[in-house]
Amino acid sequence: MKKRPGQRTTASKVLQAARAGDWPPPAEFIDLAKSAAASEGNHVVSLQEIDHLDAGSLQILLALQAELRKRGAELSLTHVSPALSQWFAYAGADQQFSRS
Repeated sequence: MKKRPGQRTTASKVLQAARAGDWPPPAEFIDLAKSAAASEGNHVVSLQEIDHLDAGSLQILLALQAELRKRGAELSLTHVSPALSQWFAYAGADQQFSRS
């Protein structure tokens, strides 16, 4: 499909923990942010099988969201587990991302 002028594209990257209970390292989110920053449009991050994030990973997601918003784009999160959703609420970040 050819992109029309002004049409936004959607990029996706799936992040998964190596096994249940693992905390993905912030380096994975740094790689994600670099990839997203190098492309245009809205981005969707799947957090499938991820139940825990450390503060560094959350900070990277928040910085990426801020950068995308400066460009008129958004970062959406999908497959957010109930435990991770609760953690976002405790951290005060539950309203920062749209959910798809």
